[in-house]
Amino acid sequence: MGVLRLLLALSVLFDHQGASALLMGPGGEISVQCFYIISGFYIALVLDRTYRSNAVFWANRALRLFPSYWAVAAVTLVIWLVLPTNLWTEFSVLPNIDRAFVAVSNFALVGQDWFNFLGFRHGHLALVKDFQDSDFPFYNLLLVPPAWSLGVELSFYALAPFILRRGWATLLGCLLMSLGLRFLLSRAGLDHNPWTYRFFPSELATFLTGSAAYRVYCMVQPRLSRHKWLARAITLLVWSVVACMGLLQIDASQKRVLALVLIASALPFLSEASRASRLDRFLGDLSYPIYICHWTVIRLVNRLLEPQPAMARIAATVVIVFAVSIALKLCIDGPIESSRARLRSRSNMGRRQP
Repeated sequence: MGVLRLLLALSVLFDHQGASALLMGPGGEISVQCFYIISGFYIALVLDRTYRSNAVFWANRALRLFPSYWAVAAVTLVIWLVLPTNLWTEFSVLPNIDRAFVAVSNFALVGQDWFNFLGFRHGHLALVKDFQDSDFPFYNLLLVPPAWSLGVELSFYALAPFILRRGWATLLGCLLMSLGLRFLLSRAGLDHNPWTYRFFPSELATFLTGSAAYRVYCMVQPRLSRHKWLARAITLLVWSVVACMGLLQIDASQKRVLALVLIASALPFLSEASRASRLDRFLGDLSYPIYICHWTVIRLVNRLLEPQPAMARIAATVVIVFAVSIALKLCIDGPIESSRARLRSRSNMGRRQP
């Protein structure tokens, strides 16, 4: 699944950079929901095969997310201390309690998804239906704006052990309740960004769809292992469709359904085709640092290379993002992986490794 994750991360990058449809793939919004499905599959897998202790599971997830995020956030803070920005002006008008919320969320990730549902109005923060309904874009106070989705991920990690360690009835019940909430929000007129993919209670269904795909994988894996060619063929098909999805002449809702159904149904095949590939795992491991650092790089490149043609800025962004992502993997994720491995080995205690 590593190549797929890389393609989705690049789709988010190209969407934020304003690239052409040829490069954009599914686009940022759909790609984020595809990541939710993949996350649901992977978390179901590790809870089943690796972690007996919920505390060890949560600690390992924290070690995966926080170090690289903190590194990018710290560098971003330094950059925007040096370069002119409205960040400090907007931050200074907040009451002290709201400043504390902004500071804690930027450090701890928790609550960053709620920046999309808050606006600054009449001198204080308020819940809003549309994040544009604000005296200034409150989400601009996120040091790493794409990290709002990590707040959604953390919510899923908090609930996952209590849902995924139970049977099909619990999983499907929670999935249906989440879908029902999405339907009710749509009927109430909340069928626009940020409600379409940033509101965790209605996005829980996408995570649990991935978790259901893992349970299907467990049932069909013995047969798939005897038909590797089928898993590889479907994997190539999914890569091709995802890479070329920006060229499809269909509306956004149809593209969303196509992408989510395709990936959810193909995950068992993708997992079987890639589970022994070190290269696929390496490429997949780059998806997170690419996702975390690309916004900072885009803003910096656009600021410094503003007179240059768009393609030159896109090319520079891609080169720098890959360089930064490889550095994050080698210098931060690599050394921390040994600590994560020790946690896994302590929790495993006789279970098979994923």
